[in-house]
Amino acid sequence: ESYCSFFVGIIGGLIYFLHSKINLKLKIDDPLEASSLHGCVGLFGVISVAFFDKDQGIYYLHDAKLLGVQLV
Repeated sequence: ESYCSFFVGIIGGLIYFLHSKINLKLKIDDPLEASSLHGCVGLFGVISVAFFDKDQGIYYLHDAKLLGVQLV
């Protein structure tokens, strides 16, 4: 569903923003902010599949088996 991608995008944007601020506060040298984008937001994108997949997703009232698969 297209509204699911909207929520994934909004949450991904918030994760990116917060992780970038934490990096600045901890004085971590990441001028391209690759760890924020590819690390944290990428991890969230992989995990979000377990929630929003139409055939096996938790959002569509299926079990959490796919979440375990995505975490591995």
